[in-house]
Amino acid sequence: MPVTVANSMQPVAIRDGHTTWRTLAVYLACVLALLVTSCQQPNSTASRSDKPQIAGVRKNPPLPTEYAAVARHLTDSCQLDRDFHEPKPEIAQVIAQFKGMLVDLKEIKTTDAEVAGLVVDVHQATEKTMTAMERIDALPKPPSDGEMVLDGLLRGFVGDFAGGVQRVNEVGGQINALKDQARNVITGLRQLQTAKLQLPHLAKKHGGPPVVRGQTVLIDYDEAWGPHGPKSELMLVNNFGDLHNCTILIEIQGATEVTQNVHFLADWKGDCPIYASYSPGIAILDETPIKQSVPAVQRLVVSIWADELTQENIQYQYAGNEQAKDVARYCKDLKISLEYRPFQKGSLWNTHRGIHLQLDGIEFIEQSRVTVTFRRGQENKSLYWDLKRWQAGERKTLDTQGSLSWEPDEISVEIGFPATSYKHFSSWTLSNVK
Repeated sequence: MPVTVANSMQPVAIRDGHTTWRTLAVYLACVLALLVTSCQQPNSTASRSDKPQIAGVRKNPPLPTEYAAVARHLTDSCQLDRDFHEPKPEIAQVIAQFKGMLVDLKEIKTTDAEVAGLVVDVHQATEKTMTAMERIDALPKPPSDGEMVLDGLLRGFVGDFAGGVQRVNEVGGQINALKDQARNVITGLRQLQTAKLQLPHLAKKHGGPPVVRGQTVLIDYDEAWGPHGPKSELMLVNNFGDLHNCTILIEIQGATEVTQNVHFLADWKGDCPIYASYSPGIAILDETPIKQSVPAVQRLVVSIWADELTQENIQYQYAGNEQAKDVARYCKDLKISLEYRPFQKGSLWNTHRGIHLQLDGIEFIEQSRVTVTFRRGQENKSLYWDLKRWQAGERKTLDTQGSLSWEPDEISVEIGFPATSYKHFSSWTLSNVK
């Protein structure tokens, strides 16, 4: 029988604005995958006293007015409201948005050669993507796996084996047609991505004087983790004053991957935060054309070009303390319940000592290492188990398999997670131990 336990403590400790093609494309990727398969302070290394200081006066020519018209469509979405989430449009709405983008692009007239070339590239990529989307919308969709199984059973029942083979070939043709158009969409999205990354190059030529001291933006990044996802969240706070025609490049450096996002704000008030949600991307035909975040984030590098100033390569270290603080916040309500299983000798086999652990207070844990320390007086023994996904309310049995030869008085449980120093610690004093 399980022994009653009393939980002595469960501390948490750290130990040892606008809809763009990018936003639309993220939702489009979801569709294709289904078809073919108010100012809050950030946790930043900068402080409010680190107000940026600029050197000299502006020497670069002003940003062409047509740049903003292109950037409004190309750049990644950002919001002034942290809790705002853009609704997921239907594919017909996505197509309509792309058509509106084409109309806007046709109306742009500029004498700046680089902006003019960018407009041509964006127009061609948008038209290619939209045409492929329209064809996808018009193509017959293959049946689900369940429908195909049912169709096969019915045809087999009536002896229509030739019809079954023909149906399989029809479905194969439908899937191939969808894949062909999906590849065109992927190509168009990659071209739009390339065009977007030209914006910082242009903005750099028209930025204000350089910042020589301080930090223009305060940064806070919350990496997706467990049930807190799949999107990662970024907050930037304007630490300078009112800024105009701001192009912001966000480079996210992971352990093995790097990605870049670009934002544009025509006006950005001083001390005001902006928020952005970054998608990890959705695989289409073994490719991930829309990838705003990467796994195992190490650091962010932020550059900003505005009428008033220029500051490049602002470093924000995420791996380490910042990440540990985020995971601790995600796990603040995590609770573990424990039942101890004592040794029992059997006629055929023995029941070894072990524990039953139940997770509560968090939706799930994706991966963890559970280290259990058993104590009795001066004796102690530590064992660990690597666990896969652990759902709320699920009870895990950890069997010592004979490694523990005595009955403990106390048990402590430490839960660690990959790539973070945060650990959740709990301990119990056992009663009625024989």
